Amino acid sequence: MEIKEKVQIIDALIRKNAWFDMGVFSFDGINLNIKGSIDLFSYYELEIIFLNCFHISTNMNWRTDTSIPVLVVVEGDEMIRFNVKHNVEIGYTLFKIIPEDIDTCFYVSAEDIQFKEGKVYFNDKKLLNE
Repeated sequence: MEIKEKVQIIDALIRKNAWFDMGVFSFDGINLNIKGSIDLFSYYELEIIFLNCFHISTNMNWRTDTSIPVLVVVEGDEMIRFNVKHNVEIGYTLFKIIPEDIDTCFYVSAEDIQFKEGKVYFNDKKLLNE
């Protein structure tokens, strides 16, 4: 599946909700893992993994306005300006996350993106034993 197609699916999964809270759950120095749901204290229902990250500029937690696009692939002049300013190497895709009630957008430059959907409760004993 192409990156743009994955981003469109992820954005649609987020925007089908009345609201959606998101947060960074891990970064291992290479891959960034973001999870989200309408009740992020109890469970997550979407996991987004940015693979082989080059640049990350994000808060740790945020809300989204699901009436507008939340995740997009940046192209054209905006991408060129960002990549030049941040010395992003050729071969990375620039992803933009649009949070609610924050004056700036978040950016991730990564080689690829993956996602998993399905409700996972944080108090699930099976999950805790893994």
